[in-house]
Amino acid sequence: MQITLSALLCLDIVNKKESSMVYAQHHEEEIIDKYLGDVVNGTYVDIGAGDASDLSNTYGLYLKGWTGLTIDALEQEAAGHKKLRPNDIHLTIAVIDYDGEIDMCDSATAGSYLGVEYSTVGTQYGTVYPIRKEKCLTINTLISQYPQFADTDFFSLDVETSEDKVLAACDFEKFTPTLIIIENEVRGKDLRSNWIHFIDPYYDLVETIPGNLVFLRKVSK
Repeated sequence: MQITLSALLCLDIVNKKESSMVYAQHHEEEIIDKYLGDVVNGTYVDIGAGDASDLSNTYGLYLKGWTGLTIDALEQEAAGHKKLRPNDIHLTIAVIDYDGEIDMCDSATAGSYLGVEYSTVGTQYGTVYPIRKEKCLTINTLISQYPQFADTDFFSLDVETSEDKVLAACDFEKFTPTLIIIENEVRGKDLRSNWIHFIDPYYDLVETIPGNLVFLRKVSK
């Protein structure tokens, strides 16, 4: 099949337009571009990735040629990731502070997953979400299994109040992302004090955006 020059030019315009669109909730792409705009074919680790494109911190990067490791404990998110982002590695697991299994509560209202201790959130909306078992790993184990992401360019973390557990079992001497965005506010409560001490020795807080904090790796002296 022959493809005309005009068709190729049209396809190029469509691709450029799509890659410049904003998908993240608070235009996080602009923040990422501010610090990593010169990176070509970069990589990311997205824990609590949610939907493959809607409100995603990394889908815009994927459209620019980046690839990465995307993780969400909701099984229903996997199909979208595999369809829209075939060059990524997508895992349906929970990331927490130990390896094994965890009781999980799916919550469509929250748009992510919640630990069993938050299972009653669903009852506020007239729904009780059943508890199920899910495989869980620490970031340290995850990176040992996927060492190509140890020095990733960008790390996004959004796990509905469990950020402290994820970061408690993260060795930032071995996992060294350049830029990090972490959700710090859930339902109006700022939870940074639960986990920022894990970040401070290695990263500077460089931006504050609604519900999220942005950290840049400290320059080694």
